[in-house]
Amino acid sequence: MSTCRFFADGNCLYGNKCKYSHTLPQQGSLHLAGADPTSTPQNSLPTMSNAYPQEDNPAYYYSQYPSDGYRNPTADMNFSPSFTPNTSSGYEYSPKVNREHSMGVQSRWNSPNVAVTSGGTTYFYPTDKTQNSDKQSRYMPSLPHAAPTPGQRSLKSFFASEDVYQEFYKRAIETLAVLGQQDPRAVRLPTLVRRYHSLYPLDKSDKDKSVKLFGHISHLFKCIHTNDRLPYLMRRIDGLYVTDEAVSTAVSAWKAVQHPTIITLHEAFNTTEFNDNSVVFLYDYYPCSVTVADEHFTRSRLPVDEDTIWSYLVQLVSALRSVHDAKLACRVIHPSKVILTGKNRIRISGVGILDVLNYDKQEDPSEFQKEDLIAIGRLLLCTCNRKADASENMDVSLAHLRDKYSTELCDIITSLISMKITTIDDINTPAFMKHVFKDNLHLYNYTDFLETEVSKQLESGRLFRLIAKLGFVNERPEYQRNRAWGETGDKHMLSLFRDYVFHQVYESGAPSVDIAHVIDTLNKLDVGSPEKIVLVSRNETVIMTVSYQDIKSCLDSAFEELQMLKSPYLNQQSYN
Repeated sequence: MSTCRFFADGNCLYGNKCKYSHTLPQQGSLHLAGADPTSTPQNSLPTMSNAYPQEDNPAYYYSQYPSDGYRNPTADMNFSPSFTPNTSSGYEYSPKVNREHSMGVQSRWNSPNVAVTSGGTTYFYPTDKTQNSDKQSRYMPSLPHAAPTPGQRSLKSFFASEDVYQEFYKRAIETLAVLGQQDPRAVRLPTLVRRYHSLYPLDKSDKDKSVKLFGHISHLFKCIHTNDRLPYLMRRIDGLYVTDEAVSTAVSAWKAVQHPTIITLHEAFNTTEFNDNSVVFLYDYYPCSVTVADEHFTRSRLPVDEDTIWSYLVQLVSALRSVHDAKLACRVIHPSKVILTGKNRIRISGVGILDVLNYDKQEDPSEFQKEDLIAIGRLLLCTCNRKADASENMDVSLAHLRDKYSTELCDIITSLISMKITTIDDINTPAFMKHVFKDNLHLYNYTDFLETEVSKQLESGRLFRLIAKLGFVNERPEYQRNRAWGETGDKHMLSLFRDYVFHQVYESGAPSVDIAHVIDTLNKLDVGSPEKIVLVSRNETVIMTVSYQDIKSCLDSAFEELQMLKSPYLNQQSYN
């Protein structure tokens, strides 16, 4: 009697009505095609994925079975039916969620099969060597310094950390902030200032409009450029008109200074859009940034860590080196003009304004360069004391500095304030250079951290495009009468695959929400893995044994067909 080809894991598709033998010959008598005849296969029983004959170019195995007397072939197996079972037929049904699809767990179907012929029936067994295709997992593994327990990956490892997400989410919210129509501030602001619109005031109080540094009242706005639609920072100087020569000279000079610690000045111009003569300066915009004065003098009550002070010093000295090499002076190193845009990440804002306002005086920049060094010392002294007026009471402030911080830091700050350091090169002491290397080490570590976080999000767009394709193709109401898109057409496979990915259930009937399974299956679909899976219809009358490659081909052809039928007025878009 011939051996039944539908007998797997102790169960047969036709149950007791099957007329074929359910006893397999001894393993020693099986012949491995293309292998050593004396070798022993790993499995003693065929499984659903290899129980069907292998053809030269198989599309998929398609079968219609009557509901009466139907015995689910995937019961007690490692396949997960994609429907809620109907147990009215009286046969036991035991769906199991396939945990072998979880990321980091080796699936037994990934191995190449060898043919085993017995009694006129060919079985296919996995070989001893596991040979996974590199394309079957495009997910970038965690870097060694950020990897979890060896051999395991948690769900969080596939996505950016919550802290990073919240930080960028807050920045996005502040970048997109606009004034409501009922906001009284919106009435007083112009709709358009040359090429900039959607002005949003950033001044939190009247103190932010202080005239101490610039000699004029200034206002800060977030605005959007009409052409590139990017946000910019607009600083408006009230009641002032300057010549075009002063503006163009200062802007061209500061545009040539490119440094990550200096906020770039893009343009400046005179305007009457605020119902007076005003000069506006446009800079790069950094959302959620705060000034050093707000951070250390108002918000925080904790003492500033010495490593933070050294980091500030290293960043400011690096910025001043580029500015002084360009024969310019910063002139705005002040707690209200140095801002924090990240953890210990400072930038100098407002550069070029004093060059425009004092253009006619033609003052020597070398004297202002010396004042820049003094300003650094005063800024650090005020930050260490957490007082804006610390530099006005030098004896008390220096006593606190020597009591809380190292001698090396105290000596540099004192030398800056007392003008013992007159050029930027005089700061390159051994103590300073030691902290330059230390600051670089922190920078490299943070860069590695961000690269790891970015790598986790690398595949999100690719998998989203796959889900979008499935959503476009599945269950289109306008094609319900079309056989090519109906329950008997090729497109039906995609509906069954959608259920296989998203609609699995446990034995108790509870839905399975397994993100790892979704990631794994979509990843294999994207690369067209030859691995085979079993798809079962919701009414339990259709069974398909297909490979991810077959599903990928069907999805691509169906989506291309939709693109050919779409409105000719829409531009061609690529989802690959």
